[in-house]
Amino acid sequence: MAQTAVDLLAQQRQSTGLPPVAFDLLSDFANALHAGRRFGVLLLTLPSGADVHWLQAIRGLTDAPVLFAANADSMDTLRRIGSEFPGEKNFDFVLPPFNLEEIKSKAQRLLSQASLAAPSSVSNELLVYRGYRFQIGERRVFHEGREMRLQPREYDLALELFRNRDRLLNRDELYSLLWRDMVNLRSRALDVCIFKIRRKLKIEPVNGLMLRSVFGHGYKLHTVTSTME
Repeated sequence: MAQTAVDLLAQQRQSTGLPPVAFDLLSDFANALHAGRRFGVLLLTLPSGADVHWLQAIRGLTDAPVLFAANADSMDTLRRIGSEFPGEKNFDFVLPPFNLEEIKSKAQRLLSQASLAAPSSVSNELLVYRGYRFQIGERRVFHEGREMRLQPREYDLALELFRNRDRLLNRDELYSLLWRDMVNLRSRALDVCIFKIRRKLKIEPVNGLMLRSVFGHGYKLHTVTSTME
């Protein structure tokens, strides 16, 4: 039987001492992300029935670069997805028969791209406002001294909103900033991310802030008084 891409990564683990983490179910992987786990490069099997919406769901879970392992049944899916993303990507594909050197090369390239795309910041740079504290170099956010766990894209969006409080941020502007590999997709990814930020950071009038949708335009984080509804 031909080796799978996972088999080859297991060999890499033995030779480097860097253990990969395997998940039997996508829900287990999602739970690990919500618990604060971080990953370098993800290796996922590309299902034969996948489409751009499936890929969008994966990208909504994590910003980590993804290497998709295709098979004979998923070749049409690969071509279809590839045509939807003509611009910058933070994912790639490997095809059977799987080759360890190719997997390592593509994984390293994805890691290098992610490193170059990551915004540079001073390790002790802070943004403090209304009980919220962003430790920007560490990519951590606190409210009233308690750390609030955000996914990478949620953190980036929250930081952008707090940096531009009381200013309307256009939807296209936010998509271009945070979903560069998916700018051609029409989706509710931004709305879902806003919902999670509002809930996780407890952005509500009692805490002096509101995060509102301006229909047809974008979102605005603005200051309110504690008595304002």
